[in-house]
Amino acid sequence: MKPTLSLLDREAIQQIHQSALELLQNVGVKIGSEPAEVLLRDAGHRIDAGTGAVHFSPDLVEQAVAKLPPRVLLAGRDVQRDALLGTGKVHTCLDGQGTFALDAESGKRRPSTLADLVAATRLSDALDSVDLCWPAVVPGDVPQSVRTLVESAVGFLHTSRHIQHEIKDPEEAPYLLEMLDILLGDRRRHAERPIFSVVCCPVSPLQHEAEMTTACIELARNDVPICLMPMPLAGATAPVTLAGTLAMIHAEFLSGVALYQLVRPGLPMILGIGATILDMRTGLYSAGAPELSLLNMAMTQMGKHLGVPVMAQGIVSDAKTPGTQAAFEKAVNGLSAFLAGSDVVNGLGLLDSHQLLALEQMVIDDEIVRLLRRVERGFDVDADHLMLDLIADVGIGGHFLGKRRTLEHLKKGEHFQPQLSFRGSYQAWQESGYDEVAAARERVGRLLKEHEVLPLAAEAEKGLRELILRADPALRFDLRTARAGG
Repeated sequence: MKPTLSLLDREAIQQIHQSALELLQNVGVKIGSEPAEVLLRDAGHRIDAGTGAVHFSPDLVEQAVAKLPPRVLLAGRDVQRDALLGTGKVHTCLDGQGTFALDAESGKRRPSTLADLVAATRLSDALDSVDLCWPAVVPGDVPQSVRTLVESAVGFLHTSRHIQHEIKDPEEAPYLLEMLDILLGDRRRHAERPIFSVVCCPVSPLQHEAEMTTACIELARNDVPICLMPMPLAGATAPVTLAGTLAMIHAEFLSGVALYQLVRPGLPMILGIGATILDMRTGLYSAGAPELSLLNMAMTQMGKHLGVPVMAQGIVSDAKTPGTQAAFEKAVNGLSAFLAGSDVVNGLGLLDSHQLLALEQMVIDDEIVRLLRRVERGFDVDADHLMLDLIADVGIGGHFLGKRRTLEHLKKGEHFQPQLSFRGSYQAWQESGYDEVAAARERVGRLLKEHEVLPLAAEAEKGLRELILRADPALRFDLRTARAGG
């Protein structure tokens, strides 16, 4: 028996869906990408010549939704690390594109570097709780012109898991597609085993960024799955009410479905949930708000209504450092996403509203995910697990410690066993001076020293290096050691 969470009843789901269709038809969505506008106009959607807004036909939108595959394979370089979404299993993903890191030596906050990206990627490869890799930070010491290519190459080199990433410039698309050729030998294999997917974020309210859309059209033509992730802030770029925010998220996602299913009918797509609230006291984005849990639950239900996998932001926090706030915000928001049945829950490794990488936090998040998975798994109720015969055998006043079946079920995971949390006595804790953040930091050092990543073929690694140098001949660095500019 598995615990579940839901928020919306059938009537509310239909009301949100119909409200989104009404917004698409009457208000429209501005896209701005000429290739997108040509596709949509030719398909029968109306484009306002004055405002540039696309007014979507509800019938055509519903036809596009019907083409969405209910299951999406996000393949790893290692087939044992494939993630198949839409099966009921909850997967996890790193948080992506932070711009700061906690320095391992000084503990001070500083701009993130290529070395931070390599360390985060290698560490994630060593943690069993991580299923997908989103480049955790932006390497500020790499030129912006080739940053996406470098981040993607580092991902493929330092983990054998699936890589998802953003793309903002249409000129990057051919290089990324060539990267897939290098890695797979034949790009057509990507349709069968997509090792790369793209995250595309609409610009709320009711807009798509033109260049990002043009780039994603080219990737979609080449069978790259798209996670379309609206990121409105309730009270700022969305209505202050959560119902109004839900209707707008749903409309923005449906507008993307209508477009990309024209590009490649049956293209694998994922509904990404990037919405939360604007904190009215500070004027800042809040990743740790409880409203994020409500949006996770509701939008996961909307994804199930559409028959499309969902990625929720769950292991997230506004905390500026590992500690109490980070723990309770990540655990509460993560639990809502897990029990709602989201297909992917992201956020591991970052703090400060997706801005700050802390490697020790990634290890703490690993513990949180393991705990959440135990809760989400529930427990069985059958003759073997009820153990009436064993209870009768032990009898009144006995104990179960020495029984064979006790050990058997413990080995099967009936009880959660922490790797980081301290469960000893108060005296033992006091005498040891145990500190979980320090223990996490020690584990980071050990894993980075000892863990071996499944290597790329030498020819593929050479091809990645040559591709990046062709994109920027002035760039010199070792992909493996992460030393830039040498």
